[in-house]
Amino acid sequence: MPHRIAFIVNPRAGAGNPPIEPLARLLANEGAAVTTYRTDALRTTADIDQALGRADAAVIGGGDGTVNSMIASILRHAVPLGIIPLGTANDLARTLDIPSDPLEAGRVVLAGRTRRIDVGQANGLHFMNAAGVGLSVAIGERLSQAEKARLGVLAYARHLWRLLGRGEGLRAEIDGDGLRLRGRVVQVTVANGRHYGGGMTVHDGAQIDDATLTVLVVRPQSLLTYARHILAFRSGRFRPDAPVALGRTTRLALRTRPAQSVALDGEIRTTTPVELRVLPQALTVHVP
Repeated sequence: MPHRIAFIVNPRAGAGNPPIEPLARLLANEGAAVTTYRTDALRTTADIDQALGRADAAVIGGGDGTVNSMIASILRHAVPLGIIPLGTANDLARTLDIPSDPLEAGRVVLAGRTRRIDVGQANGLHFMNAAGVGLSVAIGERLSQAEKARLGVLAYARHLWRLLGRGEGLRAEIDGDGLRLRGRVVQVTVANGRHYGGGMTVHDGAQIDDATLTVLVVRPQSLLTYARHILAFRSGRFRPDAPVALGRTTRLALRTRPAQSVALDGEIRTTTPVELRVLPQALTVHVP
């Protein structure tokens, strides 16, 4: 069990008003020294590094975007990560089977069991769940914090359905280990983990510690075709006639015409062309 915990909380995650004080008391129950930081007080990388430099574990209370914003510093300081899922999607917590109840998630940290997992990298920036181009970016641009707080993961589904019927996608060129694709797509997802986009499953066999990236390409089709396969996007079990292409790789180059924004764990962080790779077993996390 860690002795000095940097407890970093996003007070605006999810519906807001997270149980900060009860969580801090819980984490201190076993004698650990807990220092609580609000994300709005950690404005720079230097602020985050200073907080983590005083700790032997980082516990992040927030959603996938909050975790993503801290990953580079956590890797630099080589401290284990505990996750309190307070966001809307919480895809990383879902991948790791971390309880959705914040206090139960805190008890996972106290239990002390850890696991080494992979981290994805896109143009030198880290991601835990997935990098996305196309629909995922368009949805992220339209989602407001108030809408996520009010509707939860249904907010993602609402915008997804509205956008699927528009346009013919974008032209993409994808090259990886034994993977080559040219043509029009509506979405490219390069996943490090299993879940993305508020509970979607990239593939039923994907794991976050398998030293590979899973590539899911969605081709332009009619709304009726997408509707026939909607359950497959949730389960990650696609039939041969699904409007998708799947592959696995350790490295990937993605080019689009025209250039597109790239979302990492739901936040727009870079643009195409983008070079992606997996960093095997790079991070230690607390798990049930």
